[in-house]
Amino acid sequence: MRRQTTETPYQPHRWVDELPDTAWANYAVWRDQAFRCEGNGQRLAYRLDAHVFDCDNRGARIAELRPADRMFEDLAAGIYRLATEDCVARLEAIVEIFGSKAKWDVWEIVVAYMEEPEMPEHFRNLQGRIIDRIESGRWNDADLAWIKLRAAEQVTDDDFLQMMPFDGGKEGDVRELARKVVRGRKDHVCHGTGLVIPAGEPHLLLRELIDGEFYVTRHGRVAAWFSAHADAPELAEMLKRDEQPLAAAA
Repeated sequence: MRRQTTETPYQPHRWVDELPDTAWANYAVWRDQAFRCEGNGQRLAYRLDAHVFDCDNRGARIAELRPADRMFEDLAAGIYRLATEDCVARLEAIVEIFGSKAKWDVWEIVVAYMEEPEMPEHFRNLQGRIIDRIESGRWNDADLAWIKLRAAEQVTDDDFLQMMPFDGGKEGDVRELARKVVRGRKDHVCHGTGLVIPAGEPHLLLRELIDGEFYVTRHGRVAAWFSAHADAPELAEMLKRDEQPLAAAA
């Protein structure tokens, strides 16, 4: 089971692609077990009125696994309905299918799937859910790709120049010597996010004197986007992953 990937992240939007990596991995395992009639997968699917098997063009069930996005929407509707009857059972269902680590992220996606289609466009909040996943450390590659695209579209030179990446975070005698927007002739690494700043991409170059020592740091578009367009500059560092995302259920 693979995420849908396009040049424009989340367009077309599929709710299943918002799942954090651990939830995605657990969901893949659960789908496979349900298809093979192992464990309690089919029992839970029946309770949630979710179809495990796909249909042919006449609407008859066939021995093929229902696509991940459509099965997720069935499950989301069932979990949302279950929450009106039994909140404990709601969480138990989420944990059984998606694991415990990202259960609240999954619930947020479920609620959005059920409620956002009825809302005007300006009330829909994909960005808010992505920010929540960044803050919790459970973001996925599609989330990062979406932010990179927004940053490329929205960040201006003024956004770079107004950044305060070390606001209150340095001790000692600090003196800023230079601040300018540059385009490097080679790749660099963003001090805040740890992401690569490709050659030719604009970024902020800071030169500072700290306790008599000269320091140079570079700050890329994504860090500037968090500061200027998400009002959450502190979240830039959450993109520094200590290890690769889990590749299997956890």
